[in-house]
Amino acid sequence: MMIPPQKSDWKSGIPARALLITAFGLIALINISRLIREDLQLQKIKGVQPHQKVGQKFYGLDKIFQGREYVGYYTDKDLSESENNKQFSQAQYIIAPTILHINNTDHTFTLFDCTSEDIALAKIQDMHATIIQKHGGLILTRQNP
Repeated sequence: MMIPPQKSDWKSGIPARALLITAFGLIALINISRLIREDLQLQKIKGVQPHQKVGQKFYGLDKIFQGREYVGYYTDKDLSESENNKQFSQAQYIIAPTILHINNTDHTFTLFDCTSEDIALAKIQDMHATIIQKHGGLILTRQNP
């Protein structure tokens, strides 16, 4: 025999389960909002961390190099030095799956990361390449056909 469901009206009150679920939901919303607020405050205090700054100047290049297998990477910096090696590694990581071909300027695009802009410009002039973009000490060029 089947028992008919009980009707709930304002006199019988809200079932305890519904109250419990509502209470947990409210507590969760309050905690999530506090967590987000504290996280935003920490981001303001900390800013960009040193390990994030290393490759920051390479952000956005992945979109330019999309679909390219290789891109030239020309530098006069000593890559055995830790900071220079970090920058090259971070550049490679950011533009992956495109491969940076170090000190090779025979590709359609070449990224110049030199100790001075004059050194890069002299090499670019020797190559007869066109400068596409300058950003954060980097110069992106395209080979003229």
